[in-house]
Amino acid sequence: MFKTNLLRKGISILITILLLCSCDKKEDGKITVVTKPVTDVTVSSAKSGGNVTVTGNFSIGMCGVCWSKSPSPSTNDYFTTDNTGAGEFVSNIKNLEPDTKYFVRAYATTSSGIMYGEEIDFTTESLSVASVTVNTSEVSEITASTAKCG
Repeated sequence: MFKTNLLRKGISILITILLLCSCDKKEDGKITVVTKPVTDVTVSSAKSGGNVTVTGNFSIGMCGVCWSKSPSPSTNDYFTTDNTGAGEFVSNIKNLEPDTKYFVRAYATTSSGIMYGEEIDFTTESLSVASVTVNTSEVSEITASTAKCG
């Protein structure tokens, strides 16, 4: 009887170990999110974007970029929605403040959660750096106190 109980306990432990080991889920494939460099920076806007590649059996939802004045921006901060599914996309980042450092990164939503690309920082132009062009017409009929323009 002692040997039978010991054998049953040993088999129970072995079955438990086998079940626990077989529950280890391994994903086939990979999702890669790459943040594109920031370009066309002005006092209030910039462009970035990303590229989402998928190998295996993953489903991609929305893609875009998110940004913040603090590191590690997320979709809880400001974000764009520029694409659905894998592939490249361009993002227009708007309503920025002049002469301010921002952090941006691409994101993609999946059934497993949100995947983020690497973080890039940039600084918007200051108002004094922004170029302003003033066009005037030729001045004529100049007198001591008046002139005609246009």
